[in-house]
Amino acid sequence: MSLDSLFDALVKHQIRFTITGSRFFGGADHNSDWDIIIESLPKGILLERVAEYDDVPNFFVYKHANINVHLLLPKTVKFDTARRIHNIVNEIPNFGGLPKKNRKAIFRALFDGFTLK
Repeated sequence: MSLDSLFDALVKHQIRFTITGSRFFGGADHNSDWDIIIESLPKGILLERVAEYDDVPNFFVYKHANINVHLLLPKTVKFDTARRIHNIVNEIPNFGGLPKKNRKAIFRALFDGFTLK
């Protein structure tokens, strides 16, 4: 599956998604992977579940080639809230230039704060 065919499937099934990671926040180079947050996984899309991916615990992460698909876990954070968090973080000056461990800590704190109880 290519990135274009994944986007086509998401649009066809009317699944909301947003780009995240280094391609959104800056710092990507030609070898960088693609990270996408989605609210549900379309039927017929075959991706490999990644067992260990610790950026934010509110997601199942699936991978295909250089695409990481972050599927929001049910009953944790709603998609609109995830997108708001994403946009808040994007307002932090030079967020993409921060060390990855700092970016992970900021994301984790925000997602933990908005997790549904």
